[in-house]
Amino acid sequence: MKNWSVWPHKRKKRTNCTIVCGHTIGSYAFIGAGDVVIKDVTDHALMVGNPAKQIGFVCECGEKLDEQEKCIACRKLLKNKEN
Repeated sequence: MKNWSVWPHKRKKRTNCTIVCGHTIGSYAFIGAGDVVIKDVTDHALMVGNPAKQIGFVCECGEKLDEQEKCIACRKLLKNKEN
């Protein structure tokens, strides 16, 4: 059995989501309730569904980003976003 650890980066997941072994969840990613993650998730990704699909990006504060990649709550602009 391989050792594993949780990195000290913030991730948000809702109750009862499933993450298949061997996949990485990026910093500040948000995974919805009941979702099944079957692939790696990029930083700031907003994932929903079964299997989980990316529908947008979220800010460090947890709010969904608008079309210009700007947070409506804290006004931060997401830079160096992975696609």
